[in-house]
Amino acid sequence: MDDNQTQIRLRSGRPPTRPGRRIVTVVMAALAGAATLATAAATPASASTVDGIATIAGPGTTTELASGGSTTAFTVALPSLASCTGDTATGGYHVYSYLVHKGTALAGVTFKGFPSQGFGLVDSTGTYYGPANTAATTGQIIGIPNAFEWSPLVTTTGGSVTLAQLLYSGSGASASGIWEAGLVCANSSGAAVDNWNTEVTFGAKATDPNGFTWTAVPGPSGSAPAVFTSATSTTFTQGVAGTFTPTASGSPVPVITESGALPTGVTFAGGVLSGTPGTGTTGSYPVTFTATNGIGSPVNQSFTLTVVAIRILTTTLATAHLNAAYSATLSEIGGVAPIKWSTSGKLPKGLKLNKATGAVSGTVSKKAVTGTVPITFTVTDKSKPVKNTASVVINFTVAS
Repeated sequence: MDDNQTQIRLRSGRPPTRPGRRIVTVVMAALAGAATLATAAATPASASTVDGIATIAGPGTTTELASGGSTTAFTVALPSLASCTGDTATGGYHVYSYLVHKGTALAGVTFKGFPSQGFGLVDSTGTYYGPANTAATTGQIIGIPNAFEWSPLVTTTGGSVTLAQLLYSGSGASASGIWEAGLVCANSSGAAVDNWNTEVTFGAKATDPNGFTWTAVPGPSGSAPAVFTSATSTTFTQGVAGTFTPTASGSPVPVITESGALPTGVTFAGGVLSGTPGTGTTGSYPVTFTATNGIGSPVNQSFTLTVVAIRILTTTLATAHLNAAYSATLSEIGGVAPIKWSTSGKLPKGLKLNKATGAVSGTVSKKAVTGTVPITFTVTDKSKPVKNTASVVINFTVAS
């Protein structure tokens, strides 16, 4: 037997054809990079499901189970009413499980009792799942077991799959193996027609009773669940147009939706939060963004839109130098004239703040203290019935 072949003894769940457990020859496919699963189409491609989404879920649920230990029980959840292209009674279609190296083309795997290469899904006793009958006439996949485990692949009595074969990449504590697992519909010739996939990564774990743990990502190889990458808040100014675009990573690219009350004049459309907040809209608006890409569960982000009546745009000021002229102007948005600027904290000696324009100017005294000090700048307008104010703390630096 060469290095690419091994044997595993798995209970088939049916009476054996001869004494003892059925011996299944398993040809382990070589890792082929990030190639996507392909299937052999026995019917027109439009009629089959190729690389559909399978999700490892908690027993008896459809709730994603993203990771676990070697003995963690799980089931496989498929999209609602997932069906084979044909049924068992009239078309000879059966459902099988598979576990192959990442990048293995299912077109090269024959399903006649067991997969001709790779492994499959087994329960705690080592019983392989497949072939299973579909629902009559509809071909719907039914009765998926709720007690699969990964540990029997390396612990089943009489089996010869080693931990090193499961964790085929690296060695020691860094050993791992990336596999594709799921359910496949095979026709009467044993050719794969439909399949639903999840990518499973096994990793060495000394504290696990069987030496490994696993993580899984639903969907075809290369899929990634949605993860928000944008900030959880933003500020708009009353009477001034504003925009914010939430972003999320993932493959396929997630679609983002919004729920929750927005201020008058602001909408969420085309994935963008935008608009001009109307009069009387100042305050905080908690909303929820939801990112969905079909991989795992939708992801929610709690987000706060704050609407202010006036806002300081300047957040930094250039460094001033001893015995040198200096000029910088603070700017604001949303204020109603007349505007008044003020400071809390002393400006460097020789500089003054123009309270009407927000200009900081003058010649820095050669006796000024060098270094960086925080200075609070505040702008106030005289809107009625109340004055509107905004403040910002700027670290002001004087160098020699």
